Amino acid sequence: MQNIGVVFGQRSQLWWDIGVIESFQPLKKVYRVSDKEYRLRLDELVERSASRRAAGTDRSAS
Repeated sequence: MQNIGVVFGQRSQLWWDIGVIESFQPLKKVYRVSDKEYRLRLDELVERSASRRAAGTDRSAS
């Protein structure tokens, strides 16, 4: 158990039985986010997370 991640958010927006990315998909439809905008924001989130881990500032790695 080297890597443990934590995602914070509104309780109504996260479900324990599905993955984080999968929990964003229904919200994409609810808020009518375009496919292009959704992919852009998701890529940004993944990139930010990866760069934090590489810099050693990811709190979930400790």
